[in-house]
Amino acid sequence: MKRNRVEWIESLKLLAALLVFTTHFLAEFEPDWLAPWREGHILYGVSGKLAVSLFFVMAGFFAMKVKKENAWQYIAKRYFRFMIPVLLIEIVVFCMMAGFKLIEVDAWLPANMTGKYISAYHTEYRMFLWDIFLLDGRVILTYWCNIMLFLGPVMVMLLHGLYEGKGTKRGKASWIRAAIFFGIPAFIALLMGYVWYSICMIGAVLYLLVQDERGAFKKWGIRIGLVAVLYFCIRTPETNAGYLCKGVASACLLLLVFYSKTMQDMLENRFCKALSKYSFEIYLLHMPVNLMIISFMFGFLENMGINRGVILLITYVLSIALTVLFSIGIQSMSAKILKVLFEGRERKSIPV
Repeated sequence: MKRNRVEWIESLKLLAALLVFTTHFLAEFEPDWLAPWREGHILYGVSGKLAVSLFFVMAGFFAMKVKKENAWQYIAKRYFRFMIPVLLIEIVVFCMMAGFKLIEVDAWLPANMTGKYISAYHTEYRMFLWDIFLLDGRVILTYWCNIMLFLGPVMVMLLHGLYEGKGTKRGKASWIRAAIFFGIPAFIALLMGYVWYSICMIGAVLYLLVQDERGAFKKWGIRIGLVAVLYFCIRTPETNAGYLCKGVASACLLLLVFYSKTMQDMLENRFCKALSKYSFEIYLLHMPVNLMIISFMFGFLENMGINRGVILLITYVLSIALTVLFSIGIQSMSAKILKVLFEGRERKSIPV
């Protein structure tokens, strides 16, 4: 594997986070602009769920690289890598909601926003505790996948330990073992409705493919086949089966980029390099920023009579700028806390 592989993978994570950001922003402020994403249109299937499936495939892929002796440290650091940013974010959200209640915000909120956003400000403190310590999504709904993004890679890591315990021979026997140790749990998870754990297993199989490949994915015929599978899997409806297909599409995309130096170079641009390390924080922060700040700005500009298209552009750029700015601060604070928790040991990046 190439050393710069991580850089383009981080860039893909950033683009996935920005895809989630954009679709959520439009869904919140201008749903009509999501027409190109609807069934039958060119961008159908290129959705936030596709981006999330990419996160899960990557998480399963990197969990395969964890060594047995680092297992407990990996689990602990991964948990705190999720919990600490959520804790910092939801403390601020809690204080802002308390402030909104205190000043009776619905008395001065623009009329076109009343009822649309105020319902989000009446939340019990227990819901915050669930979000923070159990990695739930009761207050900020986009956090629904946090617990699965934590547990899925942990499952992959444990299964990989069992897989390695049966020997490391390659060939047909190794793929039979892979089918047993990853395929069967993935199938059971799918039957139980936990499709995102199954997608994590796809990441594990992708890792084995990359390790065991013999140049097959460098052939043009195979690449064209991957593109075809990618296209048809993306354009699936958002059901459990559809999400699994999006996981397959994400794996195909990673394989295509993995064996294309041109695509890697395109991803390793200055913009992506500068922001890619904040992709997880961007994902966590974009909805709080939109609901707590941008919604008020949007309503204020709209009541001033400014053209709606101009308002969308202004608030979109402002939302990105604020989200990135807060992401830098949240990551910096999280890193300091992690350093204290783990007694100053060198902090290894934990893929999310």
